[in-house]
Formats: sequence, C-alpha cells, structure tokens
Amino acid sequence: ARSRTGDLGVFKKSFAILAKECGIPVVPVVIKGAYKALPIGSKFPKKTDIEIEILKPVETSGKNYDTITSEVRRKIEKALEE
Repeated sequence: ARSRTGDLGVFKKSFAILAKECGIPVVPVVIKGAYKALPIGSKFPKKTDIEIEILKPVETSGKNYDTITSEVRRKIEKALEE
C-alpha cells in the first residue's frame, strides 16, 4: 500500500504464501522517491527523481511464510537505509 508518511508499512504475508506454494523465489523491489512524487491526496505527480532497485531473490524452499516475509522486509529496510 502507499505510505501516508513515507515510512515502510506493514508487510502482509500473502506474497510469501503465493511464492512458496508456487515454488518460486521472491524478488524484492525497492522504490525510492515515490512518496515525494505522489504523496497521499495529490492528484498529479510532482517532478522528482525516483530510484528503483531490484534486490537479490529470496528463496522460499524450506522456509515458513513468516520467515520469508521477515527476510524480504529486512532486505528492503537495509536497501532503504543505504
């Protein structure tokens, strides 16, 4: 979901369930600057830089849904800090 504050929101585990049941890895994607470009309540995007970073996949085999969700969140948090 879009953030109202620009901070990372709560992760739901539906993506982890889907990936694990399909036997595929999760590829985390970090989008930096989107909040500035289209804040909540704005009707038109503002001119600003947006950076998209595709992170290394998270394997799902041998992991439960909560572990997959936590691992993906940690990778995204780390990328946002850099």
